[in-house]
Amino acid sequence: MRTRSGMPFLLTLLFLWAVQTPWSAGAQDKQDEELAMMFFRDGNYAKAAALYEKLYDKSPKQHFYSYLLFCQIETGAYRDAEKLVRKHLRQNNNDPRYLVDLGYVFSRQGEQQEAEKMYRQAMKEVGNGRGPIQNLANAFLSRQLNEYALETYKRGRELSREYGYRMEVAQIFERMGRFPEMLDELLAMAEEDPATLAQVQARLQNALADDPDGEKNEAFRESLLGKVQRDPGKTFLTELLLWHAIQQKDFDLALLQATALDKRLGEDGKRVFDLAQLAAANESYDAALAALDYVVSKGEMEPYFMLATITHLNVRYSRVMQRYEFDRASLLQLESEHRQLLAEFGTNEASLPLLLNLARLQAFYLERAPDAIALLEQARSLGGLNPAKQAEIKLELGDIYLFTGEVWEATLLYSQVDKAFKNDPVGHMAKLKNARLSFYIGEFDWAKAQLDVLKAATSKLIANDAMELSLLIGDNQEDDSTQVALLSYARADLFLYRNRVDSALRLLEAMEGAYTWHPILDDVLMKKAEIYSRLQDFRMADSMYALVLQKYPYDIFGDDALFLRGRLAEERFRDKDKAMAFYEQLMFDYPGSLFVVDARKRYRSLRGDILN
Repeated sequence: MRTRSGMPFLLTLLFLWAVQTPWSAGAQDKQDEELAMMFFRDGNYAKAAALYEKLYDKSPKQHFYSYLLFCQIETGAYRDAEKLVRKHLRQNNNDPRYLVDLGYVFSRQGEQQEAEKMYRQAMKEVGNGRGPIQNLANAFLSRQLNEYALETYKRGRELSREYGYRMEVAQIFERMGRFPEMLDELLAMAEEDPATLAQVQARLQNALADDPDGEKNEAFRESLLGKVQRDPGKTFLTELLLWHAIQQKDFDLALLQATALDKRLGEDGKRVFDLAQLAAANESYDAALAALDYVVSKGEMEPYFMLATITHLNVRYSRVMQRYEFDRASLLQLESEHRQLLAEFGTNEASLPLLLNLARLQAFYLERAPDAIALLEQARSLGGLNPAKQAEIKLELGDIYLFTGEVWEATLLYSQVDKAFKNDPVGHMAKLKNARLSFYIGEFDWAKAQLDVLKAATSKLIANDAMELSLLIGDNQEDDSTQVALLSYARADLFLYRNRVDSALRLLEAMEGAYTWHPILDDVLMKKAEIYSRLQDFRMADSMYALVLQKYPYDIFGDDALFLRGRLAEERFRDKDKAMAFYEQLMFDYPGSLFVVDARKRYRSLRGDILN
């Protein structure tokens, strides 16, 4: 009998068997492997070992070897385990990694001398080169033999001076909790190769982030300070100290290091100017002004002189605007200084912040909104400003129109900027302002829809502001279908925007009496505390925070209120013990709070720790 192709039927059957057999064997192996893994995960190591032994005999892969060895050790089959390791060792050209496995088998049997003999032999036989050294070190690490892994890298340094294994050794020290030695390795790495500084900083950032008691950060700072003082010529140490000070928001220490680097390296002041902007953004105004003073003192011929001069006045303006009560003479003095600098530097991209500040001064604080609008309209007609800067002017105009009650004009300007800069921070800011305007006039659903879009904004500040207002609306809409309480709160917020502080306070106080059941009351108390702080009535502000902690300790503002009470006790009441108690409570009760780092720093400073 023949098939259509002429092949005898028997040969056809043999051919099909030959083709299908490997597939069938492969399918069986796959099934055995899946079953072995199931037994392994269930902790049934004896059954898993039987299957892995079968799989290993067919294909002595590392994967099967590792599982089989583990199962044999866990079931006490030490003779089988030793036999397996020796066999695998021969099959892999006496790779020293498997001497570690053999030593581990001896160790599990209590034969410690034999184990150590194998470990020493492995280090003796390891080949030169980064690969063999790292492979052997990893073999030790997989058996929790950290000291032997360190010795392996030490052996690697003896065999070759070309690679010091600094990062690998640092990671082992970190694993062992030996932070000072980890730090020494990383500093040596940066000193040997300055190009690795960013890599060192990244490793340190990971290590220092896991520091609930702040001990690592303190040890790091003290170690660096000592090294800088002993050897100030090593620039990389100063760079690291500056980096760490910024991470900790210690802008006074950061300024010392930034100015030292600027002088030592003959820089043009950019590093110090950038630090000033960062300090100002974090409301560390004194450090910002000191940094700007340094840049200005370098002289008019330096490239950052004009920017530093303008920013200096801008920072002073921001510091004054933190309060609600103003001395008119001081405001007029600020206005005069703004006019003077604008006359000196002209209206251009660099001086635009001064022009915007001047317009806000006139409209919001000197009751000259028409003058402010005229100033901004004049600026819009000038050439030389790019579209983004023109958009900033439009936003300021919108703010002033909202201040004067011309809501339609304000929303029109905000919408124009939003449409023109949809995927740009200035467009996101326009959307946020428009959403806040809608909140003020009670269009809560539309406002929340816009705010929810902004939660994904690239600017963290805008995203956080949007989320905060969205939560305020969402939380208080759900529990009050009439939205009367939310409408009252929005009206009080609009009063504050228009500097009608007394009206805002009266409305908030009325809400406390009228809505004793409403969840918006913690927002009301926090808003009152903010107002009293800016009015310099710190006792009243503290009493508001105390009420938040008494009535709503586990709501969203619990950690805020505790931290702000600590700051008031420290900075306004000069009550060191009370401040320390607040900061300590914050660290224990709210370990995940964003305020923990600052609270720990303040606590240690009050305790008398040497921080810089």
